[in-house]
Amino acid sequence: MGPRDEIRARGFDGASGRLATAPRSTWDRIGPWLALLAVACLLFQAAWRANSQWELGTRGEIGAGYTAYYVRCMLEQGWSVTRGAAVARLSAGDPPHVELQFHHPALYWWYHGAWAQFAGASPLALRAAHALLIAPAALFLYALARRFLAPIGAGAAALLFAAIPLVGYWAPMVNQDGAVLTALLGALLAFQRWREHASTARLAVFLAAVAWAANLDWLGYACVPVCALWTLGDGGFRAARRALAAALFVELGCIALFALHARLALGAWADVGHELARIAMMPDGPDIFGALGTPGPTSIATPQHLGLAEIARIVGTLGLREFDPLLLCGALLGAVALWRRRGARRALVPLAALASAGLWNVALFPQHAAYHEFWLLASAPAVALALGALFDVLFTARGPRVAALACAGVAALAAHGIGDTLARVEERRTTSFEPLAALLDAQFGASDLVCMPIAVPQILPLTRCQLRFDCRTPEQLRIEAQREPRPAGRFVYVLARPAEENEWTRRLAAQHPLHANDGLHWFELDPAGAW
Repeated sequence: MGPRDEIRARGFDGASGRLATAPRSTWDRIGPWLALLAVACLLFQAAWRANSQWELGTRGEIGAGYTAYYVRCMLEQGWSVTRGAAVARLSAGDPPHVELQFHHPALYWWYHGAWAQFAGASPLALRAAHALLIAPAALFLYALARRFLAPIGAGAAALLFAAIPLVGYWAPMVNQDGAVLTALLGALLAFQRWREHASTARLAVFLAAVAWAANLDWLGYACVPVCALWTLGDGGFRAARRALAAALFVELGCIALFALHARLALGAWADVGHELARIAMMPDGPDIFGALGTPGPTSIATPQHLGLAEIARIVGTLGLREFDPLLLCGALLGAVALWRRRGARRALVPLAALASAGLWNVALFPQHAAYHEFWLLASAPAVALALGALFDVLFTARGPRVAALACAGVAALAAHGIGDTLARVEERRTTSFEPLAALLDAQFGASDLVCMPIAVPQILPLTRCQLRFDCRTPEQLRIEAQREPRPAGRFVYVLARPAEENEWTRRLAAQHPLHANDGLHWFELDPAGAW
């Protein structure tokens, strides 16, 4: 009986969730080393261009800019002021205007804030802290893949996971998405280990992993449905329902913890309810980019109020671009290989469970999905496992020559994916806010005070002029004019839109000339004057 016949004869073990594989061979000994190589590839891509320009240095345009800015505010204002929330003091006055970011749970901010206390908030320091959160993802994926692939196939899955451009470019972004991906894989691995040998200790590890994921980002709440879908492949849902119920209880507790933390930071339960409602009913489209007159973070146009068919088309286009068509074709062949392997078809269900993880945010916030391509990151492990299944067949069932060719194929695909990632880093060096920062620097100097009616904290590290945000009324502008010490240069009010017109701007236009250059429109005001 050959290795392939033995696999078919033994099939998928429903009790443990493992697909019995062929006896260990020379190729199998390479598997763990490929997993370690995958970690090295993730860290290499995370470090690429790490100490260059700010937005490129933190990778990922808008999301990374938010993290950097809020962590810096934590350092400047202190935890006693921010209460561990993502707080930005955007203007002076009594009381000052303060913005609180409750679109995400606070654990990710706490992690970076604690790190920054010792290492600072430079792009390099933030990137290093985030790399520690994403590096274990490849090892977790390898351990999960061993449940239904031989060691060499699991190692190939881990390496190709690190080589997917969506992972190589977006996972190192200093934002919650890469961190919560690792947490999801860790929770799923802990769940599977509990299923293989139920014990109180393993259940506690699983529940702790669920709590970690849920407090990192909202996608962490997908742990329970993903784990439930995972069990359908071997009919183990009934045996796991108590553990899943306990995990659901933990997630409800995390929501209560989020509300309590928001209450401490905001000071009123009514405001907490408002923030939660705002999260649940996200706005229909990117308003800030239209307000600035600059392109959004993706090269695909995203008008407001998109229909579901248009959203599906955009998300499909983004997925094809970010996953890489060649790697997606390989994953499709791997799924076919699993389907044709007798006794292994049920392993397609865990793949489908992993693939669903990247669609939860898309389903909940479809309008935002049109310009949040990194939300698909959580589906990358499923693509990698399908690729691993393809090479698992070649390594274990076709003889030494085919196995050698398969090894070369893994190396070629990994090199192709990583090369694609590095090319994307170079192509995307200009971010959405760089054009605005360049316009501001072309007109204003370091001693000029520039007030704006909207809040764009992401451009602060990109420009030399001093910015004040959310100045929408004469009273707010007067607070900034009287702030001490006031810069010695010009006092400027920049319009959010060239065509913006209201009673106040009409009054300003009647008293002061409206300056315009390269799409930037502003008034130069006398700080002591009346507007």
